[in-house]
Amino acid sequence: MMGVRGWRWPGRFATFVLGALAASLVWLLVMTATTTTPGESREQRAAPDLAAPTVPIERVQLRQVVTGPCVRDGEPVPVIVPKPPSGSRSVVTSLARGGSRVRTGTVVAMVAGRPLVAVVTDTVLYRDLQVGDRGPDVRGLERAFAKAGLIGAGDDVMDAGTLAAWARIDPTAGSRIPLDRLVAVPAATKVAGVSASVGDVVKPGSTLMSLDASSGRFTCDLPPPSEDFTPDQVSLTIDQKTVPVDAVRPLDSGDGSPPTAIQVTPRGERSGDEGEVSVEVTATKGKVLAVPLAALKTTVEGKTAVVVAEGSKHREVPVEVGVTAQGMIEVTGKGLEASLNVVVFGPEGSEQIPQPGAGE
Repeated sequence: MMGVRGWRWPGRFATFVLGALAASLVWLLVMTATTTTPGESREQRAAPDLAAPTVPIERVQLRQVVTGPCVRDGEPVPVIVPKPPSGSRSVVTSLARGGSRVRTGTVVAMVAGRPLVAVVTDTVLYRDLQVGDRGPDVRGLERAFAKAGLIGAGDDVMDAGTLAAWARIDPTAGSRIPLDRLVAVPAATKVAGVSASVGDVVKPGSTLMSLDASSGRFTCDLPPPSEDFTPDQVSLTIDQKTVPVDAVRPLDSGDGSPPTAIQVTPRGERSGDEGEVSVEVTATKGKVLAVPLAALKTTVEGKTAVVVAEGSKHREVPVEVGVTAQGMIEVTGKGLEASLNVVVFGPEGSEQIPQPGAGE
């Protein structure tokens, strides 16, 4: 019995060994089938072979926007040295600070102890004024005084209240408001150039200083795009805000040459002294064939061309280029028409662009 059992053990061992070998063989086959080579890994990581991007050729009228800087126009107002009182010299005794704002009642200077007083008005002041005087100059002066809070209300008759308000500014005036002590200025006026210093003796009739009155108009460094351009074509930006435009006109260069600037009037009163103007103009007289600039390429012969994509086929077409506007360029070439697609060249697609004739 022992001999018989002894012969059975080798049979079981052989079966076990054969089973282990079979399992190893299966594992080896699975690993071989699922493991990739370094080359296969690189291929799997490589970018897919995408089709080159294309865009259609367009038939359009090219338009472009041109821009230029703008500054608010200034109206210089000279301050004239008046004739001094008898027996006095025209000595400057005070001056307003350069750049300071000028309002009605502002004493811009004193000469020989007499004040030169600003009045914000568009009315022409042409005479000395005293109680009982009537006229548009009285009305302009009193309205300016009323707006500045110096009197209650204004009319066209000079009264004692107006004279008393003036006496608080100029105690030496007496019974009248002398014309040579009034400086009529527009609104938004500042002290600009000062040609004298306190203590200087100045000549009567000479310019003591210049006041700069800002107007509502802007001069823009931009040649007019055409003789008949309109405010609708113009966009004015002041202090980073776009404002509507009421009027626009070319500025005469003065020497017979074409204008190099335009004057733009915004709608309503606007703050800010600097801005930018943008004018939309037509770049071509009519509709033309145009493609993006990125659709152009240089051939091996050094010529300019586009690559027309027709399904999987591509052909190179030499072109002549024209006007460029807002990223588009006018092209003419044999067989080109608006229904065709052209390849777009660029950094991202440069290696995907097929060579002419590819796919044929």
